[in-house]
Amino acid sequence: MRLRIQSTWDESVEKTAGFKGANSSAEGRWYGFLSGIEMFQHSPLLGVGIGNYQDYRIAKCTHRIYLSAHNLPGELLGELGMLGAVSFGLILVAMWINWRRLA
Repeated sequence: MRLRIQSTWDESVEKTAGFKGANSSAEGRWYGFLSGIEMFQHSPLLGVGIGNYQDYRIAKCTHRIYLSAHNLPGELLGELGMLGAVSFGLILVAMWINWRRLA
């Protein structure tokens, strides 16, 4: 487990440990975020719609290497747009307020 975590910032660990995936996983998250931003630029208010991330990415986005978002902010902005991102932010604020009341 230590080597898996270390491989996220040290590329030599991946080669010596004999497993692949950490660098490609990080790359997938980055390209997922960039695709989400691209979707947001195409449809900033409402996004491309819930569940349409992969289809829209295949059809119209630049980064088609990894199809799933593998990234919450990118998928949230891409699918739900500004309205969904603000709503999600309000849910987080409400959860924080409730947590503070309980503490």
